[in-house]
Amino acid sequence: MKKNMLLACSALLLFSALFAFPKEMMDTSQTMLQMCLTTVIPSLFPFLAAVGLLLPQAQKTAAARFSPFMRYFFRSRGICALPLFLGFLSGYPMGAKVTETLYEKRLLTAQESRYLMTFVNLPSPLFVLGTVGTGFFGTPLWGYALLGAIWVSALAEGLIMRPFFTLPSSMQATEQVPTLPAASLSRTMEESVLVSLRISAFIIFFSLLQKGIFLWGSAFLSPAVFQQNTVFSALFGGLMEMTGGIAQLPQTTLSLRLQLSLAAGLLAFGSLSVAGQVKSVTATLPLPLWHYFLAKGLHGIFASGIMYLIFPIFSVQTEKALPAFFQITGNASMYPFCICSVGLISFVLTLWVLRQA
Repeated sequence: MKKNMLLACSALLLFSALFAFPKEMMDTSQTMLQMCLTTVIPSLFPFLAAVGLLLPQAQKTAAARFSPFMRYFFRSRGICALPLFLGFLSGYPMGAKVTETLYEKRLLTAQESRYLMTFVNLPSPLFVLGTVGTGFFGTPLWGYALLGAIWVSALAEGLIMRPFFTLPSSMQATEQVPTLPAASLSRTMEESVLVSLRISAFIIFFSLLQKGIFLWGSAFLSPAVFQQNTVFSALFGGLMEMTGGIAQLPQTTLSLRLQLSLAAGLLAFGSLSVAGQVKSVTATLPLPLWHYFLAKGLHGIFASGIMYLIFPIFSVQTEKALPAFFQITGNASMYPFCICSVGLISFVLTLWVLRQA
């Protein structure tokens, strides 16, 4: 009942904003649609397609090769390494998608799936290094610092949350992992396109909802509070859709240390838009929303704290030249190219590992 009421209020607010502020809402819609067509879909589709095709072949390799690592650190089976590494390297919501796929194929238990969802769903490294570090904060150095804070806090949360879940015994020398049937190319492509479009729809919807709230707030409540590039607008916007909120942080009056700490927290939390994306790709996963938000909230707090602590270490290096994997400043069209290139390289490396198995 509460969920339906919340959805009804969101729809009413969105409709009213579209009628009252058509130009502003249309501009926002066009901007976000262009971003999805030029960045989101080209970056997501290669990873979704590669994972769908490789997952049936990679499961036994992961179970055998990574079993000692997963047993020692996370008291989990080797198969759990797939969502861990793919979530760290691919970005939202790939960690959740791979976890849901393995659970649906009965390769993971419900407890394992819920445990993995506390720390394997992370932002894309390319987004953090290129868009946030280089684009928003002017240097890839801060991208590396943010990425390190997010990854370390995620691993720490995995270790901290380990005692709260009843995981299956993983002390056997070899794991018995059933073989998945080979993926159909046409079905994999179709599912990859649908998931990419679904995620894009969530990004556009929450961006429009955020814009509508700020327009109505400026008109009837307090223009000073709801104006752009304030601490409130950055935090509220980041909780709704993280990209827009983080982009406003460098324009606020906060110190750079606090800006980066808040950026790390928003990146780790992921926003309501990411939560909607995760929920849309984990339909069969027994994951209550309160469990997801608790885990992501803790991750955000840990990441902010770590970023605040390591800031002095990185700040002394800001004047020195630091090689970056991706220097994405003014040429946004290079972003999908870089993503696709990394996806292709990952595909080739994975095939090589499978051949060596």
